[in-house]
Amino acid sequence: MVLQSDKELAVLEAYMPAQMSEADVAAIVLRHKQALGVTGKNEMGKLMCAVMKDVSGKADGGLVRKLVEKALSVV
Repeated sequence: MVLQSDKELAVLEAYMPAQMSEADVAAIVLRHKQALGVTGKNEMGKLMCAVMKDVSGKADGGLVRKLVEKALSVV
């Protein structure tokens, strides 16, 4: 059963878009932070929305959230 699941996963992964690296996502977060003039955690939603539009399907939302929170903690 595990072997079957591994084979199915391999087939599905071949059709999925490649995931972006953490460094690439961090660069996008910083670019949007500067472009939007986001200065505090109260604007986290605004920044998340902009970043997710760029990385949709190419990066995990949890990673984006972590990097947005990190960028906003260093204001």
